[in-house]
Amino acid sequence: MACRQVAGRWLRTPLRWTSSATPIAAKAMSDENGVYVVNAFLNVTSTSAQTPDGGMTTVTYKVTVNKGEGWKITDVGSDSNPMGNAVE
Repeated sequence: MACRQVAGRWLRTPLRWTSSATPIAAKAMSDENGVYVVNAFLNVTSTSAQTPDGGMTTVTYKVTVNKGEGWKITDVGSDSNPMGNAVE
């Protein structure tokens, strides 16, 4: 929920958040026995009730993929950039 002021009163409204990402590039940072750590760079465009004109930012995800398991994503993030754990 987002809050906005109307006629001196604060009202809660749905956030109406949307986001889309476009890949820019990816770079393999390491390869150990078919387990790759990859930095993926994306442009992310988002809009919401608070920012209806939207905005764009570039983000980097550190992704670990395992070739031996059909390129399964086994980790997203790191200690310095936590994005979550295993994606199933």
